[in-house]
Amino acid sequence: MFVTSGADLTESDDESDDDISGPNRTMGKRRKLGGPKIEATLANILEHNSQTVVEAMMELEERQDKRHREDLELEKRKLAMEKENFSHMMKLSTGYISALNSIGDGLKQLSTVLTGNAHSLHFPQAL
Repeated sequence: MFVTSGADLTESDDESDDDISGPNRTMGKRRKLGGPKIEATLANILEHNSQTVVEAMMELEERQDKRHREDLELEKRKLAMEKENFSHMMKLSTGYISALNSIGDGLKQLSTVLTGNAHSLHFPQAL
């Protein structure tokens, strides 16, 4: 019995050695063994993530600039169309005013003719 318990003790000592060097190591020991590798991996991951964020921000900025340029171009075209429309309206207004002036002149001439004829019709001239 004593030998068996000694063998059990020896086996348990061997198991404890296996626990330290096997897959059941504690986190503290894992960090000590793989510290520089993990730090390098984390640094690479962080660097890659920061590059991804910067690229995404740059792409967003470029899209905003593109939209802004497109909006400015659209506003310029709208302004040009409004100027052209205003120019056409001015020409049309000038045409209307000219037509109204011509009508007014024609009415004055008609009035002059009619008043001249009316005097000659209503008031016979004495001989």
